[in-house]
Amino acid sequence: MTQITQSANLIENWIDNAAVKSIGSGVFPVVHPNTHAIPHSVVSASDSDIDNALHSSLTAFKSWKNTTHDERRDVLLRAAAILKSRSGEMYEAYASELDVDHHFVEFLVSITSSMMETAASLIIPALTGECPPTKRANVALYFCEREPLGVCLALAPWNAAPNLSIRAIINPLAAGNTVIFKTSDITPKTHFLWGDIFREAGLPDGCLNILHSSRENAPSVTQKLIADDRVRHVSFTGSTSVGKEIGKFAGHHLKPCLLELGGKCPVLVLDDADLDKVVQQSFFHAWVNAGQICMATERVIAGTSTYDKLIQTYKANAPPNTSSSVAMAGSFTRIVGMVDDALVKGAKVLVGSWPPSPEDVERCKIPNILLTDATPEMSIWDQETFGPIALILKACENEENGKSEDDAIVRAANASRYGLAASIYSTNITRMLKLAKELQVGLVRINEGTIGDEAVCPFGGCKDTGFGRFNGVEGIREFTQIKTYSIALLMFIMQQRQLQMQQAAGVGVGVGVGSQQQQQSQQPPQPPQQAHTPRTPHTPHTPHTPQQLNHQLPQPSTHTPTAPTIPFKISPQEFYKTLAELMIRRNTPIPPNILTWPPHPNGGKGEVVLGGKTVDLYKIFGVVVQLGGSGKLQREQQWDKVLQILQVPAQFNGVNMNGVG
Repeated sequence: MTQITQSANLIENWIDNAAVKSIGSGVFPVVHPNTHAIPHSVVSASDSDIDNALHSSLTAFKSWKNTTHDERRDVLLRAAAILKSRSGEMYEAYASELDVDHHFVEFLVSITSSMMETAASLIIPALTGECPPTKRANVALYFCEREPLGVCLALAPWNAAPNLSIRAIINPLAAGNTVIFKTSDITPKTHFLWGDIFREAGLPDGCLNILHSSRENAPSVTQKLIADDRVRHVSFTGSTSVGKEIGKFAGHHLKPCLLELGGKCPVLVLDDADLDKVVQQSFFHAWVNAGQICMATERVIAGTSTYDKLIQTYKANAPPNTSSSVAMAGSFTRIVGMVDDALVKGAKVLVGSWPPSPEDVERCKIPNILLTDATPEMSIWDQETFGPIALILKACENEENGKSEDDAIVRAANASRYGLAASIYSTNITRMLKLAKELQVGLVRINEGTIGDEAVCPFGGCKDTGFGRFNGVEGIREFTQIKTYSIALLMFIMQQRQLQMQQAAGVGVGVGVGSQQQQQSQQPPQPPQQAHTPRTPHTPHTPHTPQQLNHQLPQPSTHTPTAPTIPFKISPQEFYKTLAELMIRRNTPIPPNILTWPPHPNGGKGEVVLGGKTVDLYKIFGVVVQLGGSGKLQREQQWDKVLQILQVPAQFNGVNMNGVG
């Protein structure tokens, strides 16, 4: 097993697949919230580190974007396997920075490796382009492809550190981008491990660079990265207040961003729900990891017919009083203040005990509690606690406007500025699906708790929870942009028509430049073939050569060109005849900028002799385009006018385009 080659007590920045010695940057300590120990110190990125990381990432992007899907897939799969083999190292790093349960970290490592394997399997479907049908399908081919954006800045939080950080890394990498990952100042060593894991997996230098910053320097480091032109995308998971500032700054610099922010996730309890199941699952989903999960249950909502029975079920199944460690002293102070405010304004503790004991205060632990009788004037009503606290709420139906109890529950669930996840409990699947469509959230879970997502499914929210999606094919596509291509098919159609003409006249079909030259070297000059197109009786046939489609338009000549640049043989007259036929018969006007006659060096004139007269092909082209786009003349009138200019008999029946366009 490869170990990180650096001091065990100093976490440095990671650039070009190596820990780097920073010059002139500060060092900050990591303090364990429970033991108050300092397991290691961290080097905060300097301006030089930031510039080096940007240069490294942009350089690596130039080659990484051209790697095949299987090359990227193999890197992700190897990294997933390495993570499994180094799961103990991941736990040790995480436990040194936060008070985490060993089984919880094992669970996180398991879902993290699954996310990596799933992303590897979704690269092809995520990046598959499309060829949409268009109105110009007869004369042009359109197709779209997804291409990577460039250097992507990833900002991930400390809670659920392994999986919330890896999704910010693997999705842009899978799409062909390179990543600058700025760690959390609370779990920098846990995040730092990704550099060495991906190096061991064979990720090229510069594809993943990792920078640290102290809490005080985080805003300036983040702003420098976002403002730099080399960064083309920003993803952030964290609080709504910080997310709004990042979104504002990214918008100022016109950088697309993915924001996965806070939540106030509700559980909707319908009148036929299994209340024992609701109670047991809500205990876990409200208190696991001290409630420090964006999908944690913060509200349990029941109608008037069910509320009292739900309260009694909670009391009957209440577990012993416990407390959970939160990540930092600031979180402890904030959560205690919200609960105290609610109790002063009339809320009551249903399950658990309050206030925190002196030991809890010393060890930065919050009692696991459920509150009733919360009201909108309390700060806890619609602010995310991010702690082991949940509200039990009653939704009262409005009999005056005929709203049902179900409507009242949904209305209460949607009465939040957040929109991440929600759960519905009932025995009627049709009823639950109907209500689920009304919920303003990104994830609805039926008969299970609010926490949980699948790596193959998109994950994200709406409203103040942010926008954009991680995971699934959409999670990879978030880090791409669509490019549309169009290929004009008219020249190809003309080439096929020329081949058909030659075949009909019994002429060889070697029309490429090379084949023409080969024919010239192996065969004596052949007399000109009679064109199959009917002509006026008084119009002597004058053969036209491929040079008349070149940048110069000389007078018609009977000699064979020695170095044609157009790979097929057709006269300007045939070219415009077919162009007119395409526009008029297909009713598809072709703008001049799509098929423009090559500029003529002699004043822009393209004069040739047709039917004994000097005809300006530029003029004909302009008339054809004008007629094709004006819509003022009937098709027959348009065609007659074009035939007149082209000196073609009026009884000409047009070009048979069947099987050509």
